[in-house]
Amino acid sequence: MLSKYKNILALLFVMVLCSMLFFIGISIFTASRALLPWNFLAVFIKQKPTLNEIASKDIEVIQSKYFRANGMIESEQNRTTSESQSYGMLIAVLSADQETFDTVWGWTKNNLQVRPDDALFSWLWKNGTVADVNPATDADQDIAYALYLAHQRWGDTGYLSEARKIVRDIWDVETKKIGATQYVAGGNWAVQYTDGVVINPSYLAPYQYRAFATFDTENDWMSLVDSSYKALRLCSGPAVLAMDWCKIDNQGNMVKNFRFGEKDGSIYSYDALRVPFRIAMDYTLNAEPRALEYLKKNKVFLKDWKENGKVFAVYNQQGERMGKNESLASYGVQLVSMSLIDETIAKEIFEKKIATIDSWENVSFYDLSWLWFGLHFYADELGKDKAGLQ
Repeated sequence: MLSKYKNILALLFVMVLCSMLFFIGISIFTASRALLPWNFLAVFIKQKPTLNEIASKDIEVIQSKYFRANGMIESEQNRTTSESQSYGMLIAVLSADQETFDTVWGWTKNNLQVRPDDALFSWLWKNGTVADVNPATDADQDIAYALYLAHQRWGDTGYLSEARKIVRDIWDVETKKIGATQYVAGGNWAVQYTDGVVINPSYLAPYQYRAFATFDTENDWMSLVDSSYKALRLCSGPAVLAMDWCKIDNQGNMVKNFRFGEKDGSIYSYDALRVPFRIAMDYTLNAEPRALEYLKKNKVFLKDWKENGKVFAVYNQQGERMGKNESLASYGVQLVSMSLIDETIAKEIFEKKIATIDSWENVSFYDLSWLWFGLHFYADELGKDKAGLQ
């Protein structure tokens, strides 16, 4: 009999103890939710970062690793380019950071805008001085566009005056007429061929030419919108992949097997991967039907994603991958272009290739920049908010 009572008392003790522990646990959980800025369960469950968190981390790494206090973008040790400076200006104006914008623009103007006969920018700065005085068309355009956006955002007419000087010299120095068509060339050197003109398709930015037309009425910038789409048709192969470099002869035909130095100009790689972004922007900002038509004709990226869960960095003109390299720059670009074609795949690219980044240590400035541009404009496309972009 005594043994029976002992068992009952023991059971009651255990029940009371469990109840006390339960209520203590509830109290701790409730207090932790009030005191901590994250859900208590997040301590135990690793959550993927949001798009905004990734974009914030991206720009934090860019600024800490590559931005210098004097406004130089040190994209490689003791070296910068007009392209890197243009990306720094674009990132600053799109982030609404006027102080950084003015600092980067000031360094760029004082150190690279030193050519005696025009307002264009020497493309290479190394070891404290200009190492190559020749300009690069893409950087000149992006700098002018950044100044245009700065005027749109902050209202300072000085930005627009600077942009106007640059775009007029882009027209004079970096475009060339072939027959009745004015083409955007790859640089001042690219117009000097007597038998045609050399084009880098990733420099073609019809959305920028529409903007330039609003403040430079001396030149027919809308004709460059048309010639950009013409050049893309000529300089894309059967798989509708743009070439890194392309030459158009005096009869208006694409020159086959063109080599850019030691490189096969016809491949799609780290230059051409920017094309889908620049063309997508013309549809996003201007609803240009030729832009969407061009993007939809390319089936390579969709096919590789569906079959391999990847988009590769380098392809030949038949759409066959060359190597297995992937690129964060490419995935940033694909966020924007793919969102116009297949939103589900755009979301998958973010979730599987971008939200899963586990180390930012060895990511290049080029990759970081194009990833950030992709995140920025993809976010705006989701929100349908074009403020500050037009």
